[in-house]
Amino acid sequence: MAAAHDKQIPSKLMVAAIDFGTTYTGFGYSMRDTYKSEPLRIWTKHWGSSGGGPALVSEKTPTVLLLNPDKTFHSFGYDAEDKYSDLAQEDEHIGWYYFKHFKMTLYHEKINRTISLRTDQGLELPALEVFKHSISYIKGLVLGELRNKGVLETAVMEKELGWVLTVPAIWDFTAKQFMREAAKLAGIPTEQLTLALEPEAASVFIKHMNVNVQRDQDEGPTLSPYDPGTRYMVLDLGGGTVDVTVREVMPDRTLKEVTKASGGAWGGLYVNEEIYKFLEKIFTPKILGEFKAESTSDYLDLERSIEMVKRKLGTDGQGRFTLSIPMDLPRPLHQGNEEDSFRSKH
Repeated sequence: MAAAHDKQIPSKLMVAAIDFGTTYTGFGYSMRDTYKSEPLRIWTKHWGSSGGGPALVSEKTPTVLLLNPDKTFHSFGYDAEDKYSDLAQEDEHIGWYYFKHFKMTLYHEKINRTISLRTDQGLELPALEVFKHSISYIKGLVLGELRNKGVLETAVMEKELGWVLTVPAIWDFTAKQFMREAAKLAGIPTEQLTLALEPEAASVFIKHMNVNVQRDQDEGPTLSPYDPGTRYMVLDLGGGTVDVTVREVMPDRTLKEVTKASGGAWGGLYVNEEIYKFLEKIFTPKILGEFKAESTSDYLDLERSIEMVKRKLGTDGQGRFTLSIPMDLPRPLHQGNEEDSFRSKH
């Protein structure tokens, strides 16, 4: 992760970036002096699930928020998924606030301060509260890590910490202001916050990567960052959106915008939706809806299985995939060549 503009980074002794995604969220941080000498030396957190279902470990955690029935914070990410699954197994999840894939609301809905989000149980909560709790949790993790490492309040004061929050390039001004307000409610001072367009943040990172092959007769091929004058395109394929930008490396190593960042709501989440539609053709929407309501824990495991299948689509070279179906899901009402039909369309 990197801030969108190099010139903003030296103003703070340390920068922490929160990549708040539709399906996954992560964070990283770097000291100013470290960035100057080793720009790609960024500390990130590894997450993992300890609950039932397929195990997933990555540098991000699911963008899932769980609140207690009294609307206070309980957990976020894999912890939220695991807890809600445990509650559902004991049929004790009724009344809990479970939010997932809620970021896309800021793209699809007409945004204002009073907009609400609805859970699968029909419970509603102001969207600002949902985003505030999520950002506040990640902020707390960052500060906790810095305290554990003896950095915060010794080498760096909290007011000297700059925050970067990533947003899709296709968001309008209202959605971006919504995120600023949510961050402020989460305890991030406005003067310490920078919103970075996701493809621009990626373009800064790529600028420092050793991706340019140089050949030397004596030493052979070596890798180095892009030379000045090089233009490159960044395709940021996220969970909810796809963002595109083209940048040019200038002689002073800054980046020039060649094309304005653009994109659309074409993220990986829509692959999951196509798999759900495929299952609905086999089991019918009614059966899947009843299964989701009556066997919530098994349905959460199915969601994780679909996510794992999505990551491996196309890896066998034949367009095939295997999806484990929970035993409690009723048998299909009809049999047919649905697999070939799905493969021919996707």
